[in-house]
Amino acid sequence: MVTWSKIQRPLAVAIVLLIWVGILSDRSFALFSDTATLTDNAILTGTADLQISNSQNGSSTVYADARAGFAMQLNPGATDEHFFLLKNVGADGVPLSLVAQVVTPPGASSQELMDDVEVEFIPVDSDGVTQGPSVRSTLSDLITQPLSMGPVVLANKAQRFKMRTRLVPQYSQQSASAQYSLLFTGVQSTS
Repeated sequence: MVTWSKIQRPLAVAIVLLIWVGILSDRSFALFSDTATLTDNAILTGTADLQISNSQNGSSTVYADARAGFAMQLNPGATDEHFFLLKNVGADGVPLSLVAQVVTPPGASSQELMDDVEVEFIPVDSDGVTQGPSVRSTLSDLITQPLSMGPVVLANKAQRFKMRTRLVPQYSQQSASAQYSLLFTGVQSTS
């Protein structure tokens, strides 16, 4: 009489052999083989290098990492305009999106004045003609909320901006002052 235990052993051996044959048949074997190697690969990151010029006419332009800003005396409702250029001088062809932010020395500015001064950045061509939509914010908002400035600056190209600074008409504090720096950041653009 055939028992279950007598069937189990040959069945287990048959299953193992089938698995082994399956594994071996999935592979190919060759009598000869060879390899080739690509050596000394390197990955280098590009550089983002944004520089600024405060040239008002756009013809005599000297770029640097920092330039002196503009002194303005504004009465309520008054607007002052100045031009500046941002140039992407990175050597690796990285297009840059621009972001503006305000940095202030501690205690150097009237908070009320910072709340009531609006700054507008308008992309313009060399003749001052508007080249795209403008962006606007108050100085106090620019401290905590960096502002995307719109156009992408391609490698070895410059973008000229008109900066329009306005004190709101309802401002009433006399002899107030604000000292601040505008920090422009070029961020690699994927577009």
